[in-house]
Amino acid sequence: METQDSALIALAAQVRDDHMDELLARIVVCAHELGGAYGDIPAEDVASAAGGLLQAAVRALTERRGLNDVEREQAAFIGERRARQGVPLDEVLRLIRISGREALELMRDLAGPAGMDAATTISLTARLWDWMDEIAVEMTQAHRRVELAHARRDQQQRVSFVHALVSGALGAHRIEETAAGFGLDHAAEHVVVRARPAPGHPADALDRMFLPSTWAVGLTALVDDDLVAVLPASAALPDLPVAAGIGPAGPLAALPRSFRDAGRALETAAAFGLVGAHRLDDLVLPAVVVAEDALGDVLVERYITPVRALGAFGEDLLLSLRTYLEHEQNIEAAARELHVHPNTLRHRLARFEETTGVNLRRVDQLAEVWWALAADGRARLTATR
Repeated sequence: METQDSALIALAAQVRDDHMDELLARIVVCAHELGGAYGDIPAEDVASAAGGLLQAAVRALTERRGLNDVEREQAAFIGERRARQGVPLDEVLRLIRISGREALELMRDLAGPAGMDAATTISLTARLWDWMDEIAVEMTQAHRRVELAHARRDQQQRVSFVHALVSGALGAHRIEETAAGFGLDHAAEHVVVRARPAPGHPADALDRMFLPSTWAVGLTALVDDDLVAVLPASAALPDLPVAAGIGPAGPLAALPRSFRDAGRALETAAAFGLVGAHRLDDLVLPAVVVAEDALGDVLVERYITPVRALGAFGEDLLLSLRTYLEHEQNIEAAARELHVHPNTLRHRLARFEETTGVNLRRVDQLAEVWWALAADGRARLTATR
């Protein structure tokens, strides 16, 4: 053992004193041959970082130990520095492996003249790789800490941009200057989609539906507890399992209106228990019902309350009326849906007219009845949530 230690100490001293500059020069060449982000890192930066680690490796090998606290901090500093310089983690780890390989090749060349036998050389190789693995772990953790910090900062910037975009806080010139940085084409038309998270469908799950990959075009952000997506007008929308609204397409500067209309469509869809994405154009009358609560209450009092006072029979009348309207006032189709004779349905509709004083053949009164049924259905749905 003493002979092996003496040989190892002699080899380490030889590398440190006579060959370190040569080894660092080889590592710098390898770094720039990697291409990528290392091509922009100054040679003296690469040499300084590699030199510090190699000096530490020589000390650790001769002392037969792993990483100490100082060396952990040293490795972490380099990992953080490379992350801030924009060097991807895979390139950092590749250079660590290359540096270890170059160091081993040099030591193997010197092992024979230094009096090291094969067993000692193999032991040296294993210990060096173990030490390099520890270095890689420390640098990886530090690199990822910086990446996460950058990701959080980028996310905050995206959220701020979406908020400013849909609120109208950005002028056209400012939008043109910044949109490209977020992957948006300022010259193209976009839409705003607002989706409401629900139990089993949290915001992050909806986010992945809108932007399933890192190359998907668009931006998302939480606004007033709703997930807001700014998407190209040509983008295919996902099959959403929650209530959502879509605003009209337009240039980025016109998205505040798209945001408002998407919000009204969302509120209407949610109020009526609808899922999927809906446009305000398709929900005009339901949207009016939602907006005019007081009028809805008046109509419910006039057309629903007297019928409901009849008890179970009254509920049958209301169900029959809803089914009749859903089937475009087709008596035969509605009767089939209700599993009753068409004359039974005619009798129920007549009893509704008698109870409320309405004439279902008058368009204005029929519209009021539809409104009353819609307002009542919305209120009952809200009460069950």
